[in-house]
Amino acid sequence: MVLLIDSIEQLNRLLKLNKMETSIVFYMGRWCEPCKTIKKTFLRLAAENENKIQFLIVDLDMLDEIVSKMNVNIIPTFHVFSKNGSLTDQLIGANEEKLEKLVENINKSK
Repeated sequence: MVLLIDSIEQLNRLLKLNKMETSIVFYMGRWCEPCKTIKKTFLRLAAENENKIQFLIVDLDMLDEIVSKMNVNIIPTFHVFSKNGSLTDQLIGANEEKLEKLVENINKSK
C-alpha cells in the first residue's frame, strides 16, 4: 500500500512510527513528466514489497513547505529512511533501474 502524505506532521509521524524497517518517500509533482513515468515503477515496487517497506508519496504541488524542510531541490527524488526516521539514502531522478536497485539493496540489508 502506498500512502499519499497530506502534511509535514503526517510524514514525520509515519517515519517515526513505521512498523517496517525502512520507508521510501517519493517526492513528485503532478506536472512533472519524469515523475509520472517513474511513478508506475514506484507503485509496482510498492505492491511487490508491501509487507517489507513502507512506501510514501509527497506531492510537492500540495505540500511545498516540505521542499525546504526535506532538502528536495530536484524532482523526482526518493529518500530512504530507517525505522527511527533517519535519512539513510537517496536517489535523484527518474531512473527505473536505480530505483529497482535501491529497493533490492534495502531487501538485501534485512
